[in-house]
Amino acid sequence: MSIGIVGLRDRNKHLHINVYLQDGILLNEKLVEEGYAATSLDLQNDGLASTLNPLQADAIQKNKGLWASKQLLRLLHYIISTFIRPMLWS
Repeated sequence: MSIGIVGLRDRNKHLHINVYLQDGILLNEKLVEEGYAATSLDLQNDGLASTLNPLQADAIQKNKGLWASKQLLRLLHYIISTFIRPMLWS
């Protein structure tokens, strides 16, 4: 297994990392693909976003993992549309 730091710390002082398993699989991709992780808005300009965003959209469409709950989807939609998008546009 190997770990690589992606960029600098985000606005919350978190480090974003890529975790590669022994067989070369990127664990980040696998977690998003199976619905066990969500993409970060802080990484939207990162090259990995172009890979992870379609995987997340597919997991949402297939109701996998986190996305299996319709209530969670409604809550996330509300949070993004009410709080996050306005912050990004300002």
